Amino acid sequence: FGFMPYGDEWRRHRKVFVSKFGPGNVHIFNPIQERAVAQLLDRMLRTPKDFLDHLRLYVEISSSKVYTR
Repeated sequence: FGFMPYGDEWRRHRKVFVSKFGPGNVHIFNPIQERAVAQLLDRMLRTPKDFLDHLRLYVEISSSKVYTR
């Protein structure tokens, strides 16, 4: 809904988004983020030269798990 024109449809999409990802639901994603960060740190300790690859994987993992929840 970020690129939608403002109107009734935009408000409906925003309402659904906030109901799933709003401040009241942040605690739901803590375990997902903690696992993803643990994996990131482990990979960085093993092969620090691959930092950018590890960071890309972290972003991919954390965002895909959040949006497929």
